[in-house]
Amino acid sequence: MIATVDSVDLLKKYVVEVKDQVSSDEIDSFGKLNKIQNESFRLRTIIDSWDNQQSQDRALRESFARTLKWAFFIQAIIINVTFFLIGFGVIKIEPWVANTFIIAVFTELTSMIFIIIKYLFPKVSTEILDIIQKL
Repeated sequence: MIATVDSVDLLKKYVVEVKDQVSSDEIDSFGKLNKIQNESFRLRTIIDSWDNQQSQDRALRESFARTLKWAFFIQAIIINVTFFLIGFGVIKIEPWVANTFIIAVFTELTSMIFIIIKYLFPKVSTEILDIIQKL
């Protein structure tokens, strides 16, 4: 088979010029550099994914907090209006029903505050630091 000019040019593109000899120290240094670059890439990937996760958690918490805050505000208005309507005699109900209603609503508001504090403001996680130390 006779190689054409195009195929020779194509082969020249893949042939690497032979350069000076490489010492074992240079090969070791190249290996160490590759290892450091791989570890750095792995670490950056973990930190980037952790950052994305934290941003998504923060956005979700803000959404829940906004919803709970509005529910808290609306219930506080309802209980205050009901209290004044009962007090001025506009609404006539048994005193035990009014007391039970007011206590139940305040219990619900307290529970909502507990939920907000417990689940929207968790302790700072150290998982990422543990993962980084394992690398």
